[in-house]
Amino acid sequence: MGRNRKSIPPLLTLDHHYIWFPILTYVIFFLVAMLIILISKHLDNKKREEENGLNPHK
Repeated sequence: MGRNRKSIPPLLTLDHHYIWFPILTYVIFFLVAMLIILISKHLDNKKREEENGLNPHK
């Protein structure tokens, strides 16, 4: 590692337009993952209720 090696600047030293891009990327990624998990759990519970005959909306 030489002295002329350039490092990535911290987020706070960047322009404020560039700070939001990585933050929003992570937030959107985790929101999509959370929605997929919640939908799959809901569908699994619905399927289990139908198998047990507990769903009155059949």
